[in-house]
Amino acid sequence: MSSSPTFDWDPAGPDRVLAVARGDVAALRVGAAREALAGTRTQPNFDARAFRSLVLAAAAASSNVVETWAKEEPENPDALLLYARVAAHRALTARRDGDRGTLEAIATKACAAAHRAWPADPTPFVVELTLLRLRLVRGGAPARPPGAAEDPAWALWREAEARHAGNREAGQRLLALCYPRHGGTGELASDTAAYLASVGPPYGVNQLLPLVADLEQEHGSGPVEPDPQRVAKIHQLLGHLTAQGPVEPQAEQRRRTLLEMLDLELRGEQAIDPVAEELSRVWFDSGTYDGPPASATVSDFSVLAEALHRGGRFGPAWRVLQHIQPYASPFPWSRHGPPEKALKRVYRDCRRG
Repeated sequence: MSSSPTFDWDPAGPDRVLAVARGDVAALRVGAAREALAGTRTQPNFDARAFRSLVLAAAAASSNVVETWAKEEPENPDALLLYARVAAHRALTARRDGDRGTLEAIATKACAAAHRAWPADPTPFVVELTLLRLRLVRGGAPARPPGAAEDPAWALWREAEARHAGNREAGQRLLALCYPRHGGTGELASDTAAYLASVGPPYGVNQLLPLVADLEQEHGSGPVEPDPQRVAKIHQLLGHLTAQGPVEPQAEQRRRTLLEMLDLELRGEQAIDPVAEELSRVWFDSGTYDGPPASATVSDFSVLAEALHRGGRFGPAWRVLQHIQPYASPFPWSRHGPPEKALKRVYRDCRRG
């Protein structure tokens, strides 16, 4: 690799089918989008369906190409879902309150139509979770996990979860509603992320949610109070090792690493997040697992790389970055300035490390 890496910031990432469809939609054509979304329905892949419809909606929001498609094929679940996505995008980006309320109503109606067209699809409920941000401004944040049955955010998450356990975007949308900037608190976000990870598939993409929640907190310098969630996770990982009985040398080294992490955390010093350490090991080092989940996106891997880099684990961070290279996403690198500048700095650190 050259000393100055170049990055591909295409929001489609390595999904070349989606990249072609996004270009088509921007050019007011829906043929490739039709195929891209139909493929997620004929052999159901709900994470890909959610991601593809999200990216396509952003490209289509400034035109009426999707409305036209939905009117021409009013029973097509893909057309109706993409129209719901476009309507939600417009509602969330509207500048005036009056416009926002009208667009929110249109999007809610579009979500209902998409659900009727294909009741097994969790994605319309995911879209409604995005719209809930507008309503919670008036009605407060979600309840603490596991959430009451009547809580609207948790109710929508459960509808999505019932159709697709561990749905990537449903977890991320619910978590986002808990952020302080959306009316929640740091503690609520941390607790919700830990809960969603605990009920998600082992080593699935939702295991990243505690790292996503952590990014909402400002990372200052100097000693800080121990994070109860991190301490509990380290104890849990140590317990798993102990339960395995006699350990191989590699497992003994891992136990020492966990004890060092626990010591640093209890002393209030910067330590690698145990979630990042564990996912890095299982996704990229373990011979007993099939690698990262297929639902993980470029931004998901970037969150993992950021946590590893922040914790001084430059080698594992480098491996994650090489896994997605040349693709890159603005999040999380844009949080403190131009994303390309931040990512190049991380690349330099990891190469030296």
